[in-house]
Amino acid sequence: MRFLCPSGHRLKAASWMIGAEVRCPRCGQATVVPRRTAAGTRERPPAPRDRRESSESIHASELEAASAVSSSTSDAGDPGTVVLSVDDLIDRSVVEDSESSAQQAPEQKAAAPKGTASTDVPPKSRAESAGKNGSTPPPLPKGPPPLPARERESASGTEASEPTSEDAASLETDEVPADAEPVGTPDEPHHVERPRKLWRWGALWDLEQIDPEALPRHDAGAVRNARLVAGLVAAIVLATSLPIWWAGEWAPWMFALGALVWIELAVVMMGVVFPDWSMMLRQLYVFGIAAAGLGALAAFVQFAPVERALPLGLDAYRASAGRVAATLMLLQLLAAVVCGWYAGGWKRRDMLRLRKTRLRKRR
Repeated sequence: MRFLCPSGHRLKAASWMIGAEVRCPRCGQATVVPRRTAAGTRERPPAPRDRRESSESIHASELEAASAVSSSTSDAGDPGTVVLSVDDLIDRSVVEDSESSAQQAPEQKAAAPKGTASTDVPPKSRAESAGKNGSTPPPLPKGPPPLPARERESASGTEASEPTSEDAASLETDEVPADAEPVGTPDEPHHVERPRKLWRWGALWDLEQIDPEALPRHDAGAVRNARLVAGLVAAIVLATSLPIWWAGEWAPWMFALGALVWIELAVVMMGVVFPDWSMMLRQLYVFGIAAAGLGALAAFVQFAPVERALPLGLDAYRASAGRVAATLMLLQLLAAVVCGWYAGGWKRRDMLRLRKTRLRKRR
C-alpha cells in the first residue's frame, strides 16, 4: 500500500506493517502506516510547509533525519519503530512513469495533428490505478538517463554529417549529368523564376505574349480628358508652324521648325494611342526642351551684333526673328504647362486609388 508522510513524501509499505511507526528517509519524520482506505477515496495531503523556512533549516532537518535513521538502524532494542530503506519507501512506479511521460511528451506533440485533443492519462492517476490493482512496478533501469528527443536528433545529425574518406573519393569520381537540377540546402529557398515584367511599349512588337489583364486600366473619363488635352496641345503645335506659311521664300530655318513640329505631333499622337499620365510627362519634357531652344535662339537674335551673320538664313528676318522666336517659346511653354498640369493631377488620382486598394486588402 502507498501513503504520504507528514511532509508530503509518497511512501509505500507492506500490508503486515499497518499500524507500525516508520520514519521517512527524506525528512526523517515519524509516521504510522495507516489502514487501507475504501475504494475511490483519496489521501489528503498534509498541511503545506511554511514558505518562510530558509534553505539552512531545510538542510539542518535533512542532516537530523539522516542521523536519526542511522541511530535507529543501530538500535535493535526498539521493536515498535520500523525504519525502511530508501529503495523500499520511494515509489518507483511514480518515478518511472514521470520519466517515461517526460520523454514521450515531445514525440507525441510532434506526431499529433493540429486540432486534436490530448487523451493522455496523468502519471499520478496511472500510479494510483497500478497501486489499486496490486501490480508491482518494474525496477528502475541502471545507467545514465536517456537523452531527450531533440538531443538525440542533433547527435545523430552530427554523426551523419561528418564526411569520410569514402565520401570524398565518391565525390571526386562521380560525374554530375548536364541536365541535373541544382539542389539547395534546407535553409536556402529554391530559386523561383520571376514573371517577366510587362511594359506598355511591349504591346507594339510583342502582342502574343502580353496578358491583357496585366495591362494598366484607367477610367473612361480620364482617357477622354487626356485625348481632349492632346487635341489642345496639337492645336498649339500647329500654331507653331504658322511662321513657315507666312514666310515669302524658302530658308533653312523653315526645315528646322518643320522637323520640330513633326516630332511634337508624333509625341502627341503617342499620347492619344497610349493615354497615360506617364506619356503626358514625356510630352512635358519634349515641349520644355523645345521652349528652352527657342528662348536661346530669341536671345541670340536679339543681342547679336549687326555685323554678325545669323544662322539658318535669318538675316532677311532680322527685324522680326527675335519676336517670332519669343512667341514660339511662349507657345511651347503653354503646351508644357498644360501637359504637366493634367499629368500631375492624373498621377495623384491614381496614387490615391492605389493606396485605398492596398488599405482595403490589408483589412
